[in-house]
Parts: sequence; structure tokens; C-alpha cells
Amino acid sequence: AESRRLDGTMKRLSTLIGDNQPQCANYLLDFGNIILGQSRKRQFNVSNIGFPAVSFDLDKRACNAAGFQVEPDKVGKLPGLPEPEGIDMTVIFQTHPKYTSLGVVELDCPLDIRNGPPVSVLMRANVTVPDIELTAETLDFGRLLCGHRKTICIQLYNPGCVPAEWQVRRPIQGAGDWDFFKAQPESGVIQPADRVNVQISFTPPDARPY
Repeated sequence: AESRRLDGTMKRLSTLIGDNQPQCANYLLDFGNIILGQSRKRQFNVSNIGFPAVSFDLDKRACNAAGFQVEPDKVGKLPGLPEPEGIDMTVIFQTHPKYTSLGVVELDCPLDIRNGPPVSVLMRANVTVPDIELTAETLDFGRLLCGHRKTICIQLYNPGCVPAEWQVRRPIQGAGDWDFFKAQPESGVIQPADRVNVQISFTPPDARPY
């Protein structure tokens, strides 16, 4: 089967095969990885490369139910040869923490061409959340002389498919001894499958438990 890319986002997966009998043409509109709660926009162009003017529409209700907003959802009498025209289609995928599930979201949406062959647009997105794994969740500095510093190194790892932003913050409770601990670095962004080392230093000023 022959394939081609339309406007960088639309991929033709199949076309006429066998004895030139028309088959369903499938296109993929891939939104990639999207963090839950965010949205992403994709655009593609539909051109009439035939002679008759064409009209088509997408199932707007089904698109909206899956989180995809399509504009325009109807096109009437798009001119063809000898002066063919095209139209830009915009699709926005909006995620919502309450209604969107994590994982791959797919919608196989028919492009209903009046008196034309069946065409299908597969809209796909992978909904995910940033994730970070630590080599240790508890740090024990043991016995330490007053005024001396001890440093422990931990490693942060991003096992996900989107960048993960992190920051060391003062705890809401039990923060009385917070000023005696220092982190270096204190914040950053870890790309997927990357790691970063963080040094945690503790300097006790008095002889007491911390």
C-alpha cells in the first residue's frame, strides 16, 4: 500500500489495492503524549484532487464525546479540477482530570463524503502524567557531630514518556528542622528515561535528635 504524509500530521495508511476497486482510505491524526489536564491542537488540509465538487462532514457529536473538537465539521461543494481547492481542518484534543482516562484514546471517525468512497480518520492520543522514581525515600544521616556536615546522594529517574518537573519544597508539617537540610540542585526538569543526582546535606547545630 502507498502512504504519504499530509501537513506533517496526517498519514495515509492505505489506498487502492488489487484490481483498482475502491477500498477504505485510512488516515492517522496523532496527538502524541499529552499530560492529563492539558490540550493539544493539530491541523491538516483536505484537498479536492478530482473534478466534481465534493461535500463531506465529520460526526461532531462522536468527536466531542471523545474529547476531540473539530472545526469545521462540515464542508460543502469544495471545488475540484481544473482549479482545485483545499480547506484546513483544526482538531483540538482537550483532556479533563475527571473525565479523561489515562492511556491511549482513539476515535475512528468516518469522513462522510457524499457520493464518494469511504474514508476514515483515526484520531489518537496517549494521555499520561509525569512520574519520578527515587532510589531512596528515607534518608538516615546516623550519628553526626554538632557543626559537621554530612551529604547523602539520591538519584531521581523519569520512567514516563513526558518531561517531569520537580522541586524540593518545605514540608507542610514537621518543618522545624528544615533549615538544617540543603538540597543541590533544588529543582529541575527530567526528560523521559533520564536521571539526575541530588545531594542532600545535613548540618546539625545542636546535640539533639532531628
